[in-house]
Amino acid sequence: MPLKDFLKQCQEYRDSGYIFLGLQTNCDHVSYIFERGTEVLSLEQEMEDDTVSSIASFFPLADFAERQMYRDCKIKALGNINLIPRDEP
Repeated sequence: MPLKDFLKQCQEYRDSGYIFLGLQTNCDHVSYIFERGTEVLSLEQEMEDDTVSSIASFFPLADFAERQMYRDCKIKALGNINLIPRDEP
């Protein structure tokens, strides 16, 4: 799915009352999981050079998951203002 369509779909999920549950990563994409009532949906975003676009502006709870993804997997969520690379000891 092209990035523009992915972000539009995230906005539509938010506007329809979905909440962000979590994310999963593999070698070429990140899967985001959303829930509304008893319905659970997954939406994938392909990585490019170990980066994806942040969804934290639509779903603030995604901020923590994106920071954790960067810390654990070195996958950057571009646009997440809290994703500040820190020097490692």
